[in-house]
Amino acid sequence: MSKDWGVAQSLPIFVGLATLAGVVVKNAILLVEFTKSHFEAGKPVLDAAFTAIAERFRAILLTVFTMVIGLTPLLMEQSTQA
Repeated sequence: MSKDWGVAQSLPIFVGLATLAGVVVKNAILLVEFTKSHFEAGKPVLDAAFTAIAERFRAILLTVFTMVIGLTPLLMEQSTQA
């Protein structure tokens, strides 16, 4: 096992990183789609972006909290074989 930043790299770490990247990309795509729909409805780009953020903020926050809570056992595991 190689160690970078004092943390042993293992498969669960890479699974967690892939999950994090997937959630970030999913949320970004949703925000772009909502912004585009508001822009096509006639709002200026900045107003469309702020409206999309306001509409999707709770859903994005719940998704992130759910992921963090779901991956906490992996974070707390001390064994490199977990």
